[in-house]
Amino acid sequence: MKPILPTHSTIYSFRLAEIAQTIVEKAPVSASEIILDGSVARGFADQFSDIELQFFSEQVPSVDDMMLWMTAVGFHG
Repeated sequence: MKPILPTHSTIYSFRLAEIAQTIVEKAPVSASEIILDGSVARGFADQFSDIELQFFSEQVPSVDDMMLWMTAVGFHG
């Protein structure tokens, strides 16, 4: 499900919400609930904003699964 942003949202909010959607789609866990939070969700994101996602799940993914997920969404660290 795509996040629904307020109509007054900045272009940064829409772009960061798209990135958040990619992160959620590639997640290795079946979360019972995923919440987009912070300035992106409120529609006030700017060029310095981060993406705040909260995942609620019955099971914590393994470190290997988390590393695969981070690689899949473009993390290079």
